[in-house]
Amino acid sequence: MAAKDFRELKVWAKAHEVALQVYQVTKLFPKDEIYGLTNQIRRSSVSVGSNIAEGCGRGRQIQSNIIECKKMLVALSNKLRQDANR
Repeated sequence: MAAKDFRELKVWAKAHEVALQVYQVTKLFPKDEIYGLTNQIRRSSVSVGSNIAEGCGRGRQIQSNIIECKKMLVALSNKLRQDANR
C-alpha cells in the first residue's frame, strides 16, 4: 500500500531531519573538503529521503527503495566514520 503523501511517513521525517543535521555539521568541516567528503556525506543524507519519496510515488517498488535507503545509510555511516578518523 502506497502512502498518499511521503511527507506523512515518520521514516521520511526522520530522514529529512538527519539531512538537515548533516548539513549543519558539515558546515564545520574544513573548506578543502567541500568537494570531497563533505559533498559525499551531504548527497548521501539527502538521497535517503529522496528514495523514500520516490518509492511512495511508485507504489509497489517502495520495498526496493527502502532497501536502497538502508544501503545509503550504511554508506553515510562509513563516510562519517572516515571523517571522524581524520
